[in-house]
Amino acid sequence: MSQDEEDYLQSITPTAAWPNAVCPYKMRTTNMIQHSHGVFWTADLYNQNGIKIGIVEQMGRGGPDDVQVAPEHRQDWIDWVKAAYPDSKYLAEESATAYLMMIEDNS
Repeated sequence: MSQDEEDYLQSITPTAAWPNAVCPYKMRTTNMIQHSHGVFWTADLYNQNGIKIGIVEQMGRGGPDDVQVAPEHRQDWIDWVKAAYPDSKYLAEESATAYLMMIEDNS
């Protein structure tokens, strides 16, 4: 692994600031299509109980992931993202989805 890859992995790995230091979410990719600007993908977002709570979409044009969480689960998601990435004001949610994708890829 190159130094750049190690730095990236470190930047998307959550801190141990939340209870039990266990990631309470999983993501499962549902669609992936390469197009002329990049890769479009969608994924379902699940909580620690295995309940689907939302979807994540990446248009593949250089912008951030679009995370849509059901209203009854939204505050829990926000609280976890803030605790997991306290130093990342603007990229916290993007780091969280990148981390969840890495977990999915390694499982």
